[in-house]
Amino acid sequence: MKIPVKTIVLAIIISAINYVHSQNFSEETNTPFVGVNGISSMQLGDLDGDGDLDLVGISGGTTTKLYKNNGAGIYTEETNGFITDTVEYLRFVDIE
Repeated sequence: MKIPVKTIVLAIIISAINYVHSQNFSEETNTPFVGVNGISSMQLGDLDGDGDLDLVGISGGTTTKLYKNNGAGIYTEETNGFITDTVEYLRFVDIE
C-alpha cells in the first residue's frame, strides 16, 4: 500500500507542531543586562577589536548601555565614557 506524499508531509507538520508546542520556557533572571528594560534597539558588534561580539542596548531612547564580551560569553557593563546623550536608533558599521 502506497501512502500519498501529502499524507506524509501532513504527518510531519503535525509532529513538528506538537513538538514545538510542548516546549517549556522559563525567564532568565540572572542576567548582566540590568537597567535596559523595554529595549527599543540592540546591536551586536566587535567594538573593542578583540574578535568577540559586544552588545549595545537602548531603552526608551534615554538609556544607552554597552556590555563588553570577555570572549567566554560573559558580558560586563562598560561605564567609562560611553554615550550619555539620548539615542533612539543604533547601527554599527565598519569604516576602516
